[in-house]
Amino acid sequence: MISATSSATTPVGLSPLLKSSASIERDVFLGTTSALSRVIPGFAGRLAGGITGPLAAISGFGELREGMRTDNTRQVLDGALHMAAGGLTTAAALAPNPIIGTVLAVASLGVLGFKVVMDRPVGLVRLTVVEAGRLVRDAFQAVRNEVGRPAPVSPAPLPAADVDLEQVADMLPGDYNTLEQVSADAARGSKYRHLAAEMHIVPAPSVDLGGGEVFYVEQAAAATPQQPYRQRVYQVTRENGELVNKIYAIDHPEDLINAHQQPGRLRRLDASRLHEMTGCDLQWTRVGDATFVGSAGADGACANTFRGACSASSTVVLTPDSLTSLDLGYDANGSQVWGPPPGEIGHVFRKQPGNGW
Repeated sequence: MISATSSATTPVGLSPLLKSSASIERDVFLGTTSALSRVIPGFAGRLAGGITGPLAAISGFGELREGMRTDNTRQVLDGALHMAAGGLTTAAALAPNPIIGTVLAVASLGVLGFKVVMDRPVGLVRLTVVEAGRLVRDAFQAVRNEVGRPAPVSPAPLPAADVDLEQVADMLPGDYNTLEQVSADAARGSKYRHLAAEMHIVPAPSVDLGGGEVFYVEQAAAATPQQPYRQRVYQVTRENGELVNKIYAIDHPEDLINAHQQPGRLRRLDASRLHEMTGCDLQWTRVGDATFVGSAGADGACANTFRGACSASSTVVLTPDSLTSLDLGYDANGSQVWGPPPGEIGHVFRKQPGNGW
């Protein structure tokens, strides 16, 4: 707050408002701004009181010292009141507790009211009372609002990582072959001989299918690796909460043969060349710490025309070092027309060391 008698002694560098102390109305304005430090919410209100309070205290100290030098009792009293109001305003702005801050702001207003009445006992008594009453009302309303405000709601936690999807996607890629199984068939003289085949599963992150992990899959007889009998794209994703392996046929896949040897060639593959094989999705289920079983086509929905079949089913067992695939074809009557005979397991593809995926 600024005394009407101290303009000549205000320290150089203070704001023009503090220098111009001839008007008692400016005392009221300064006090009002100080009290609003508890009414205006947040940082803005605290900044108002944090600036105005110290400036008023500094001005008051200058008045007090000048009054003591000139033996002016009134100026000493004005300076002391300014210092008191400035200190109370600063404390109100910095008080962490809203109730304590409001009490300090009201005390600052009290000092202001006494100062105004002392300066002009009749002319501004009504102004001071009205202003003080309004500010006290607003201050207590602000306290009620702050106390009644609900606690801030913490943001929803990020969804947990899909551990199963990540593990399947980590286990799938690699170079596989069935040579170990073929050798075991020959050693025991098995009537049914599994095909000597190789399979390559390569990540294809450049293929955008709208989510999940995408892979290029190629299978060929071990004797003719340049003539694959199957080229597909797999998408491991979530659908209606289920972990699924969607399968896509590729238009004119010849340019991708042996892409596992040059994965950069997969950049020429995009979603426009793919056609989802509806009804053939594998549904993955975890059955152990590092084992997943996938099944598809049990309901006859996976269409297949190989060797006179109408539909096909597939059961896959995935582990960190193998992928066992039992594929069976059925005719319109539900009779098996291709695949291992009953009692035989599927093709066991063993993962080979040395791939870079």
